[in-house]
Amino acid sequence: MESETLFKLKKLLPVLANRKLIEAISDNGKHMLLNEGQLMMDYGQTIRHIPIVIDGLIKIMSQGEDGKDIFLYYLSSGNTCPSSFSSCMSNSQSTIKAIVEEENTEIIMFPSEIAETWMTEFPSWNNYIMNSFQNRFKRLLDVVDEIAYSKIDERLVKYLNKKFELTGQKYINTTHQQIANDLNSSREVISRLLKKIENMNSIKLSRNKITILELPK
Repeated sequence: MESETLFKLKKLLPVLANRKLIEAISDNGKHMLLNEGQLMMDYGQTIRHIPIVIDGLIKIMSQGEDGKDIFLYYLSSGNTCPSSFSSCMSNSQSTIKAIVEEENTEIIMFPSEIAETWMTEFPSWNNYIMNSFQNRFKRLLDVVDEIAYSKIDERLVKYLNKKFELTGQKYINTTHQQIANDLNSSREVISRLLKKIENMNSIKLSRNKITILELPK
C-alpha cells in the first residue's frame, strides 16, 4: 500500500514527474511534525539536510548589518529552501534563520549528499531546484522593490493578504512588533496603521491576534 507521505509528495510535486524520484525522497527522507515558533535553522549553523514542506508554513529571514532579522519569504506546501540547498552544496554555514509559522507544520528532511546525486540522476529534480532558486530570487527582488518604492501601509496590506493566501485562515497569530520586524518598520507605526485598517472594518484586532474581515487588494 502506498504510504501517506508518498501520496502527498506525488500530489504536491507533479513537476518532479518521476515515480522513482518521489519514492527516493520518501524512502530517504525523515518525516517530521513541527511546532509553531520552533527554530528550524539559525545563522551560522552547518546544514546537512534539505527540507520539503508538505503542509504548513515556515518563515525565512536573513540578518541585517545591525543584527536585526529581515523577513525574506515564506516556504509553503511543495516548497524547498534554495538557501539551505546552496549552503549544503558549498559546504558553508547558514546565512538564514528559519522559524515555523504554523502548528503541526509537516516536512520531510533528507541528507544533502543524496540531493547532490539526484541533480545528475533525475532531470526533474534539477528543474525543481532551479525553479526554487528562480522563484526565491524573484521574491527577493519584490522585497527590494517594496522597500524602495511602496508605502508602508501598502506593504502592510500586502503582507496580511499574503499571510491569508498562504494559510487560508481568517486569523493571524502574531504581535505588532513581529509584523514591524518583518516589514522593517517600528511597532508604533504598525500599530497605528493596523488601527486605521480596523476602523475601515477590514480587520479586527485582539491580543496577539488579527482577524481578517475583508482586506483591500
